[in-house]
Amino acid sequence: SLEDYCIGTGSNDSFCWWIERGLQKLGYYSPGSSRSYLIYWSRNHDQYSTHFKHAPFLSEANNIEEAMSRLAGMISNLVNKEDTSKVDQNLGNGLIIKILNSYYPEKYFPVNGKVALNNILKLLGIKRKGLSPIQMNLKIQEFYEKKKEEYNLDMKNYEFMFFLFEEYDLKGD
Repeated sequence: SLEDYCIGTGSNDSFCWWIERGLQKLGYYSPGSSRSYLIYWSRNHDQYSTHFKHAPFLSEANNIEEAMSRLAGMISNLVNKEDTSKVDQNLGNGLIIKILNSYYPEKYFPVNGKVALNNILKLLGIKRKGLSPIQMNLKIQEFYEKKKEEYNLDMKNYEFMFFLFEEYDLKGD
């Protein structure tokens, strides 16, 4: 429902609130604007608002409730089937990766920003040309798992992620 999904309502228990703030210890997702979630609570207008500029599947809905139903279906397919076919045309890669990492923390690395993903691959000497952000993420997770096994490390992927961000400038050039 709109209430269960949207950030900005003042509730600290919506899907978007958990993705952005509640699960920060497992990796950050800071979109800069609630518009990244496509449907959000607008305090300025005191109502639910939409941002469907790049979301054709949602903009075709007859009303905001139908759009929310479509969005919920896409996210459900993403979470339950790891199906990115409709989501990747409507949600940003960072949000998709954050959702996947939140539900599958052992499969997806807890980094979702394209620049950081690219820089981590460069740092680790992994080829990245032609890879999507999701593929880049999976490559880093694969590297982490190999090194964890090789060195018999008792370290979670989010601990490795925090190490990388503390030691290297992964957000810049």
